[in-house]
Formats: sequence, structure tokens, C-alpha cells
Amino acid sequence: MKRIETVIARMLFSNDPGKVADAAAIQCLRLVETQRIATAGTDGVCLLVNPAFIDTLNDDELIGLLVHEICHVRFEHTERFTSGGFLDHGVANKSMDREINPLVRDAGYTLPPDGLYPSEINQPEGLAWEEYYAHEAPALDEEPSGDDASQEQGQPNDNGDDCNCNQGSGNGQGEGDSQSEGDSEGEGQSEGEGQGQGQGQGQGGQLADGVHSSGSLVAEFAPDLLDEGDAKQLAEQVALQVQGASQGSQTAKPSAGQQRGEGTSGAAMPEPELVEVPAGTRWQDVVIDLIGERTGGEASVDWTRRHRRSAGNVYMPRKRRQQGIRLALVVDVSGSCVEWFGLWSKLAAELVEELRDVVEMDIIYHDVQITDMNSWHRSSGEEPAISSHGGGGTCHKEVLAYVNMLDVDAVVMFTDSDSVWPVDLPTVPCITVQPPGSYDVTPFGKTIRAGG
Repeated sequence: MKRIETVIARMLFSNDPGKVADAAAIQCLRLVETQRIATAGTDGVCLLVNPAFIDTLNDDELIGLLVHEICHVRFEHTERFTSGGFLDHGVANKSMDREINPLVRDAGYTLPPDGLYPSEINQPEGLAWEEYYAHEAPALDEEPSGDDASQEQGQPNDNGDDCNCNQGSGNGQGEGDSQSEGDSEGEGQSEGEGQGQGQGQGQGGQLADGVHSSGSLVAEFAPDLLDEGDAKQLAEQVALQVQGASQGSQTAKPSAGQQRGEGTSGAAMPEPELVEVPAGTRWQDVVIDLIGERTGGEASVDWTRRHRRSAGNVYMPRKRRQQGIRLALVVDVSGSCVEWFGLWSKLAAELVEELRDVVEMDIIYHDVQITDMNSWHRSSGEEPAISSHGGGGTCHKEVLAYVNMLDVDAVVMFTDSDSVWPVDLPTVPCITVQPPGSYDVTPFGKTIRAGG
């Protein structure tokens, strides 16, 4: 454990923002040395490493291994595996490695030798692990096998396939197999590993490397953490901490297509779209028009109010929704978005002035979690105002889960889209308004860039 602490300290004092972010994310997990795992693995709370395997790596390779494991958490591999209903855990773990390893390599890290890459199965880099899985095991998901239950819980399958960044040690064999259960109790551990871990390590057989079900290792390897809640809740909390700590990491997150996956209904998520702003057109008008077009309800002509597109002596009436429109306004208050609050406030005020159909707006502020919320009603006679209520990293999982419970006609998000997205997305129209200079595209709905 001392060596792991040393290389993490090296990352923290490297003056490299990307390495500092990755080190901070790794520190969110409980590090445990155990010989019950051949190389390394995680359940999103604990990070298990085999000390004998670590001894075969130099410091750069050890850092690469740690970054590889934290990417399993960052990329939500456990959740994506569970929600997708995949049957072969071993092939899934290999596919996850093929998604991660090129990204870790391209971020400048050195991985242990013999890692898994897409080229080995004649596939391009940059795909989602689900696509590699489909290529390797196209028929596996047709009929369940007798071992499915154990495989879905993170256990190795009959042929020993499991997830690791070192292909040669990923068969459930190796140093850990030659140790007796008694030898694993407390061997190679420091006091910093937490209480009760050495005792727990002598209780079972060999564990699969790579991804385990969320929180499934906590009771055995870090039972003291359960005082804060059940294992699943703990895993969700740690996942948010990891996402917040990872801001600035150079290990690229999966692209929009990779994160989109499929929802629990099994229906493919709609393709995202970056809306181009025509020359000579205000981007604000594009936003307002999209919101007006994509909100539902019967419309009636309102001759008492002039449409903003009326020109000269030509009078164009506005249309008004008979039941009124209720919007959810989701405001990203992370550090990269704070300076744009004035712009968002002006747009919100113009939106409710131009779209008289909008009668109510729920304003929800968030960074990695919801930080505050308030409501705007047209009956108040005031303009909606946006202010800062946070300032950490960015994750849209909690806020969109909340939005899914609201009775709204559309969702408008103010964010640069450098975020973590949930599997279950809003079922109502979604429009993202980004600050200038943004480069990510929200993986659903329509995205418009201010000043575009």
C-alpha cells in the first residue's frame, strides 16, 4: 500500500492538471491489497489490487493500472452492464478494457504489458464497449446459461475471462492462486487499509479481476463504510465524488454515442443534434423558436400581441398554447459555467417575454448534485433570475432523475455539456444552450451554442 500511496503523491505533485485530477479521483476509492484477486478490480467503492502483481510493475505501469481502474468507475461500466442485460460477464469485461485502454494510453499513461485493445479483434478504437461486446459475442445474449446469475454479480465465467488491463494475468490464475486463504489475511497490508479487511480476505475463493457489481465488495473489504448507508447508496455517492474529482482529467470520457447506450425500456436513445445558427440570425431566436416548436399542446392565435418577427406594417400575431407551457430550467453551476450566469439570466428573461405561453418554470441548480431550486410563475410579474448555487464538478444524473419526476413540457439546460449523463433520459423535448467555446455535445436532444 505504501508504494501506491507514493505513486499517487507523485501524481498530485506533478503540476500536471490531468494527473492531479486522476489522482484525486483514485483517492475517492478505498484502496485494498489482497491476494484474492489476480491483478486488480473495483466495485465503484473499493479498489482491490494484488501486491504480488504490483511488484511486477514499474511505477509508471502502476499509475496506468490505477487510472485504468478509476476509468471503470468514471465510465459507469457496472451500471451500463447491468442496465443493458448482457449475459457474458467475461466478454463484457474484456470489451470494457478495449474501450478504456486506448483512452488511458492517449492521455500519456503507461499501461502494464499485454493489455487488451480493439485491434486484436479487428475493430477501430473509440467505440463503446457495448459495440466490442456485440462483435465478440453476437449470440451470447440469445439464451441465458446456467452461470448467468453468478456472472452478472461480477464472478468469473467457466473459461476464466475477466476484466483487467493486463491480458496475460486476466485468467483468474497467477500469483493469487498459489496463496492459501490463510496467507491472505493481513499479508502485505498497512494500517491505512481500514479495519476488518484482513479478516474478510480469508473468507472466500478467488475473485474476478475488473468490474464487480456496485458496492458488492464493501461488506467484505470495507465494512466500516456501511455506517454511512447501504452499499448501493454508497456506490452512488462515491461515483459522484469521482466525477467531481475527475474534472480536468486528460483521460477522455466516452463520446456522446458511447454514453447514450439504451434506456431501461430497451429503446434506442434519440441521436443528438448540434443546431447550426444561420448567418444573420440571433442564436437567442433559434433557442426561443426551438422551445416554442417542441412544446406540446393545442395552440391558438393571439391577435392581442405582435409577433417579434413582425416587420414594418406587416402584423403577425403570436400563437399561445391553450393550457400554457411549463419548463424545467436546469442550470449547471460548475466552475466552468459560473461566468455565464448573466447571459443565462438575460436569455431566460427574453424567453418568457417572447413565449407568453410559458406560465411556469422550475429552475434547478446543480453541479455533481442538486444544489438549490426555485420556481418562477408568470403571475409573479417578475423576470426569472439565475444566480450561483454551487461550483463543483458536473454530473447530470441526479438532476435529470429529479426532472423525470416533474410534469413539464420541455427541459432547457444551461451547461457546457462536459458532464456525466444518466442512462434514463428525459422523455420530453430537451434543448441545451452552451456558452461560447464549448466542444462537447449533449448526448440527446438539440444543442445550441451561444454566439454560434
